[in-house]
Amino acid sequence: MEQTKSLFKKWLMSFMLVTLIITMVGGQVLAYVAPPITVTDATYLPDGTLIPTAPDALIAPTAVAPGEPSITLTADDEFEVYHNGIRIGAGTNWKQAGTFPLKVTQGKNVIAVKAKDLGIYAGLLAEINAGPDDIFTTDFNWKSTSTFTEGWHLRDFNDTAWQRAKDFGSYGITPWDKYVVGMPADTAAKWIWPGDTNYSTPVKDAYFRFEFIINPDGSSGIANPITSVGSFSNVTHQLKSTTAVMPASVKNRLDIKENIFEDEAESGSFVLTQEEYRQITPSLAAGKIYFDEASNKAIKISQVLQDGTSFRVDYAAPALDELLEYYDIPEQTVEIAESNIVYPAEKMALADHDLTVLSPTSTGCGKVGNDFTCNFNKVLINQTGTNGKVYVEASGSITLQFPKVSAVYNRKKYDVKFTAGEKAKVTLKGEAKFHKEVKVPIFGFNIKAGNLASASVGVFLVIGVDGSVKFEFVVDQGYFVEAGIRGKNFFWIPISFKPYANTTRYLNITHNIEGQIKAWAGVKAEVSLKIAKLKVIAVSVFAGIEGQGKWTSNTNVSSHFSLTIDALVKGEATVLNKYFKLFEFRWNLVKLEKKPPTNNTNYALTATVSADSTFPGYSVLKIKDGDRNTALGQSHSWANNQHTPLPQYVYVDFGQSRSINRIDLYTTATYAISKYDLQYWNGSAWVQLATVTGNTANHRTHSFNAVNTTKIRVSALLGPSHQQGYVRINELEVY
Repeated sequence: MEQTKSLFKKWLMSFMLVTLIITMVGGQVLAYVAPPITVTDATYLPDGTLIPTAPDALIAPTAVAPGEPSITLTADDEFEVYHNGIRIGAGTNWKQAGTFPLKVTQGKNVIAVKAKDLGIYAGLLAEINAGPDDIFTTDFNWKSTSTFTEGWHLRDFNDTAWQRAKDFGSYGITPWDKYVVGMPADTAAKWIWPGDTNYSTPVKDAYFRFEFIINPDGSSGIANPITSVGSFSNVTHQLKSTTAVMPASVKNRLDIKENIFEDEAESGSFVLTQEEYRQITPSLAAGKIYFDEASNKAIKISQVLQDGTSFRVDYAAPALDELLEYYDIPEQTVEIAESNIVYPAEKMALADHDLTVLSPTSTGCGKVGNDFTCNFNKVLINQTGTNGKVYVEASGSITLQFPKVSAVYNRKKYDVKFTAGEKAKVTLKGEAKFHKEVKVPIFGFNIKAGNLASASVGVFLVIGVDGSVKFEFVVDQGYFVEAGIRGKNFFWIPISFKPYANTTRYLNITHNIEGQIKAWAGVKAEVSLKIAKLKVIAVSVFAGIEGQGKWTSNTNVSSHFSLTIDALVKGEATVLNKYFKLFEFRWNLVKLEKKPPTNNTNYALTATVSADSTFPGYSVLKIKDGDRNTALGQSHSWANNQHTPLPQYVYVDFGQSRSINRIDLYTTATYAISKYDLQYWNGSAWVQLATVTGNTANHRTHSFNAVNTTKIRVSALLGPSHQQGYVRINELEVY
């Protein structure tokens, strides 16, 4: 009996001690672990070991290394969090956020949270770090319900009946303000909850699910982002308190573009009368920022100069961090509606040109299903100016298939993506002599992104010439593309850049083109995100033709003509005027060359050849085997041995005197000799015939006044930029 009492006392003391400890740590963010019933109800430490499973066992959140996948969250008032069906943590004090490591897996990952409200306000706030550059936060992309269903937290649970969570505002709003310890101060997370209210009568038990994908390349994305129609939803922003309302006298002096096809000047000047200046001074001073809400135009005053009784005001576009406290687009995709269609103005001045574009007469522009098609037939340009003469006539049709713009833009990251299929059959003919690029707008879309910004899609015919050209060609092309650029923001300002693209395409062209040219023409689709009229991000896709022609002549050599025409599909992006190439596909359509008449005997074929050194397998005899193939490899070229100093000399000895006036050099494609000399022997010394620097071509023809010689040599001075120590010759022809 006494022994039993003693055991009972020891048990009671232990129980009271445990109770006291639990009371002392009560209200903290802890990982709560009940006895595991199944493997999906267990909890693991970062090293994979099972958390202690004694009843009511409590452990603190585990420290997470920088860049390690994790989730930081809190709830008003309690939460339990699961990852792929595994409970990883819990919390009972909304003022203390907890950070828990995530064992992310390739493919689908699901975060599930059970939250409970015990008071007047309710909300869940979370930030997921899925990788070094991939951050997700609570917003309306999370699903929620107030109804418990068995297995709700499991990875493959079917949540199609759940609703999107309601967004009740960004971190920092009342009543929570920024009192949550452990939550990143710059988080873009929103307080969310099921139902229409989170105050007074919110649902007491809430269940949330969020699904994201880890791709094979390590990047990630939301599995089911919300889709809006016509405009971006839930966009929020706040201007700096120092920003002033733009006076009418200032706005009336600005050239504000209402058409999405025209880029607005980011700097300029205007003149105010003495009375206008008096009405707005002293606020009109260098450094002052004005903003007009109706046009979304913002300017920053650079200087004010008095000129007699008037005042000249110089201005520039303010930087984003000078204008904004924050700007936030929750991650979403916008499907374009017919109401988004925009047509160019009937007459539109082209930036940097003294030319005017006449917009095409549309005979059937509109939406059919999810496609947008525009049929047109019009003289687009017919004008002569200081930049030259331009006449362009166009006809045909352009279709955008299933166009969508996806975007997220917040404190920590941005991602703007354009998804569309495009088909065009366009006939362009005309003549031009000028040195600029013209983008002729056909149709486009404008997508509102809150009251401050918009995304726009423009579809253009693009014509550019450096020289003179007469042309007529038919472009029959199409592509389906997902192209975009993403990266990190530091308080809404992009600081890193990752372009990406996936595309399929076809392109067929018939043509008639002549002249001394470098010319390009085709169809371009461009999507841009503008904040306060400032183009922050732009992504474009061009499909068309690029041609380059060349004529050479001198007193000793008859004329030499060459024309190369390539088909081209390329994608490009810019972020705050930083340029990035997304992709480029190019294939040759035409390659014409007219050379001066010459002796057609290639003396190199019967000559003796030698070299300073030879890489094993790359015989010097390859340079005179009659094979002009410029492919890489020992089957086609000679190359110098490794660790041999440059220059390397390759000799061609004819064995007798020959009269020569041309040397053709074929080198390896993408491994061209970038710097070399051609020399002939005059009987006592080597004499220069040609010097070439900065070469990237795999074939060059060198013509010169006829000389008599018994031998020539190539002095190879430098290889390509990515392999400068190696020089290659595939074929050498001497005429």
